[in-house]
Amino acid sequence: MKDSFSHYRQAVKYLDGFANLPGAYPHDGKQPSRYIEYLKRTQYFFDLIGNPHKSIKAIHVAGTSGKGSTSANIQSILTTAGFTAGLFTTPYATSFTEEFKVGDQYIAPNELADIIDYLKPFVDEAYAKSPYGGPSHFEIKTAIALIYFARQKCDYIVLEVGLGGEFDATNAKTNKVASVITNVGLDHTDILGNKLEIIARAKAGIIKPKVPVFTTAKDSKVLEVIYKIANKNKAPLTVVNSTNPNQDLASAVCAHLGIDKKDIQRGLKNMFIPARFERILKTDIIIDGAHNPDKIKYLVEKIKKEKEKYNHLTLIFGAAQDKPAIKMLELLHPIADEILFTKFSNPFRKAWNPHELMKKLHKKVNRKKNQDAAFLDPIDALYDSFLYHQVG
Repeated sequence: MKDSFSHYRQAVKYLDGFANLPGAYPHDGKQPSRYIEYLKRTQYFFDLIGNPHKSIKAIHVAGTSGKGSTSANIQSILTTAGFTAGLFTTPYATSFTEEFKVGDQYIAPNELADIIDYLKPFVDEAYAKSPYGGPSHFEIKTAIALIYFARQKCDYIVLEVGLGGEFDATNAKTNKVASVITNVGLDHTDILGNKLEIIARAKAGIIKPKVPVFTTAKDSKVLEVIYKIANKNKAPLTVVNSTNPNQDLASAVCAHLGIDKKDIQRGLKNMFIPARFERILKTDIIIDGAHNPDKIKYLVEKIKKEKEKYNHLTLIFGAAQDKPAIKMLELLHPIADEILFTKFSNPFRKAWNPHELMKKLHKKVNRKKNQDAAFLDPIDALYDSFLYHQVG
């Protein structure tokens, strides 16, 4: 009998190995004319595994910001209403298993490893025979989710787009009952383009014929794009105007699906997603994964509502090198008494040098030099904060 955790670690190591294969990443920003081939590649692979999800009702969620929280809200409401509901959302905060959820439970490590083992011969066959090439890391993850949800006999599945929408692996054939677009902002511009209308077209690519569409987009140019694509597909469109978009958008979708108002309210209260304004063990330590200006704006507003609770607000900040870190920090610095710059340890992503980032911000805004500090080790940054606040 295999040790469950060593089996799990071996399976994850196998999957991570697909990240460095040439041509496997579906959106590199270099050959946009080939993006349709990546969707065909995904569908070829799903056909090989028998499209296990084909009869499950799917809710598809795209958008620049809020799509993770909106997806989690929808899944929580459906679970509260008594349905077996699956959730596929990326990236994870602490454990790979967080990307696959049914009800209020994440997939068990040994079950995840078993599904990866099951998929291996299909992956080999796709790499050997597919005219579009073998599946990417994300496409295999999407297949894992669909197999898991089918095995769990889900009534509904909520699929969060990985990147863009139109050519994303989650946009392969599903039994879609709702297309959901949160907001549209400037993110992943090196891949999706640097104009809102272009990015909106990518997001609105999830719209399917006669499938209802729900959005909280506000920009007139973005709404024009969504309207046009919805009309072309004869898909009824609902624009949700709200100051609490992630919850109200989820509520509108679930009301359309016939969920009772009481279950909607209970589901919203029950929702949990890691690293989304997550308070650690009832302390004043809050973790949030905001990583673009739109998400940072939303985070700042949430912090401002609680700012009076804190005598001294310490911000520990790190960012990937392809993110507009200075723009985000310009939004954050007015509420931070102290900023501790650091970096993450993920070897697959380039990180901003924390010392360089601190210098760049100090040239841009008026902050005292001794007000902030930089740490190459994020644990050191955390300990420094603990010492000041006398945590532990």
